[in-house]
Amino acid sequence: MSFFTRRIGLPPAADPGTPAAAPVDNQPLISCCRHLADRAIARELAPKPTHDLANEPARELAQLDDPTSVILDKPLSQPDDKLQRDLAAVGLEFERVLADPLTAIAIHAGDKPWPVVAPHLLDLLLTTAASALPTDPSLTGLIADTVLLARRGSRAAWRLRAQAHEQWGDLNSAIAAHEEYLARTDVDKLGIATLVVTLRGLRDARVALASALIDAHDVGDTLPMPAAADLHDLLSRPVRQETLDPALEEFLTDLIRLPMSELTDVRDVLHGVLHCLRTSQLRPPPLPISTARSVAVLRLGDVRGWLAGRSICLVADPDRMASADADGLGLGRRIDDYDLVARCVSGPLDPEHHGSRTDLMVIRHDQASGWDQPTDLRLVLAEDPHDWVQAVRRNLVPGAQRGLFDKSLRRPAHQSALVGADHRPNRPTNAFQLLRLLDHLDVNSAIDLIGFGPGDPFSDLEQDWLRPRIRRSDEHLVSLR
Repeated sequence: MSFFTRRIGLPPAADPGTPAAAPVDNQPLISCCRHLADRAIARELAPKPTHDLANEPARELAQLDDPTSVILDKPLSQPDDKLQRDLAAVGLEFERVLADPLTAIAIHAGDKPWPVVAPHLLDLLLTTAASALPTDPSLTGLIADTVLLARRGSRAAWRLRAQAHEQWGDLNSAIAAHEEYLARTDVDKLGIATLVVTLRGLRDARVALASALIDAHDVGDTLPMPAAADLHDLLSRPVRQETLDPALEEFLTDLIRLPMSELTDVRDVLHGVLHCLRTSQLRPPPLPISTARSVAVLRLGDVRGWLAGRSICLVADPDRMASADADGLGLGRRIDDYDLVARCVSGPLDPEHHGSRTDLMVIRHDQASGWDQPTDLRLVLAEDPHDWVQAVRRNLVPGAQRGLFDKSLRRPAHQSALVGADHRPNRPTNAFQLLRLLDHLDVNSAIDLIGFGPGDPFSDLEQDWLRPRIRRSDEHLVSLR
């Protein structure tokens, strides 16, 4: 059990046939707010970090943890000063509530539950709990449990409690809290049911490995000691994944050093360790803070400004350009003459034939390669916002790009603001997605395709859209502006 569970606990489920007890116990709120005041003072006196946290791109990319994503891991840390401000706001509101004689009497006497007489305090507490989650999950759990003691039906509090226990590594409590959340919502917009399945897989893998260690010990099989005992101790209590994974990897290294005959005897342990590691690796790792601080996020207006007045060419992949290069007329210099060069595939560039740079890389969320291709900006395509979030968190390579197109631009060929009532085609190519965006913005001095063969790679529907927009063409170039 974690600190906050031991401190507060949870109320039992209400029996519909039992009348509510009176007076209401509002003491947990008072204790919680006093504890938060102590935390605020301690944080104020603590040494301040020396690195810069006031960075707009970091705040933009922190939105990757918005409600459209399935939160399978520790979210991006928020600046400590945000938590400090939220703690201070709770303290000021609590003082204001107690300064009102009628409200203070209602809280102390238990005439009404405190969320009824102090609703703004409830909002501030939930905000503070969310701010504390990345760096102080025990604080998040304390606040969530305080709210649930007074308002058991609060979906926000159940979700915060679940996320706090995930951070803490208490998977059973996290699963139970997520299920309480699901029981109170009609539509699972956040994908919590899928998350619960993932957490159960993590928990069951841990339980199975702990059982295999005990069985091997009981029958006298050889295990690396004391590593086996230490690992079993970790598996027997709540433990953060970032603490457990290194221990699993170290134990696996020791385990495979055993003679083959002894390793065969403990194959259930070996398989359990591997299963634990593989299950944990299905959880997308959090985007490193250094990456978040270094990547800008461009919304539609920013993209328009970046493109305005500049010529841009979309270059075919090297295989498609091979026939164009066969006559020895390299296109590299022609490509580099454009203000902006866009590509939809990755790979080594031959400056003579393919040009020397990439200013915009267009990539689908499910592409396995291309994320390390150096580019100025990256457009990540995805129909589902969850897929966009997960792809960015899982695949973005530090230093490989200066910025990202905003998530709202993830599907330009299907976005009503860009295409109106025209929703074709069903699965547009990467190149077509970019061309629809460029056509809608209509701010480039030139929009050209270089190295594309007749119709390649566009579908019939895409070609129907392209043909009336072609202004001129030659054997290597198709110009839309």
